Amino acid sequence: GRSFAGYLAPRGAAGEPRIRALVCDPGQYDFVSRLVPGLIDQATWARVLAADPETDAALEAMRAAPAKAEYFGARMATMGAGTVGEFLRMQPAYSLEGHAERIACPTLLCEGEGDFAAQTDALAARLTCPHEVVRFRAAEGAGGHCEGLGAAESQACR
Repeated sequence: GRSFAGYLAPRGAAGEPRIRALVCDPGQYDFVSRLVPGLIDQATWARVLAADPETDAALEAMRAAPAKAEYFGARMATMGAGTVGEFLRMQPAYSLEGHAERIACPTLLCEGEGDFAAQTDALAARLTCPHEVVRFRAAEGAGGHCEGLGAAESQACR
């Protein structure tokens, strides 16, 4: 499971005993913990969850910036959300709480230094199956999301 599939693959493996091995790059555990409190404070998060119209309007205004429009647009389309607020309200459903410990197959967790999505340690701490963590360093040319600049380096590991 690479990128978003670093969440989807373990979620699937948790309920499928026929899977013989799992690779997550990066390992992801819980989408809300990446947002709160790092990007959104608790008070704002409460307003997001309550679908506060003013908060939703402010979130939509962020999409005026091309980089934000691209960032949110792709993710909103993947999840079927029409607005940023709706997209954010979907995030609590994406958690491996109660699922990670059901993964039975050997698991490899990869993490590129500086990967914004990485939650390798959080996932590894909850695994009861045999697992290994491999960390890639930016100085070796393999940092960032899914070792984007070091594909040959990360592929050699797998």
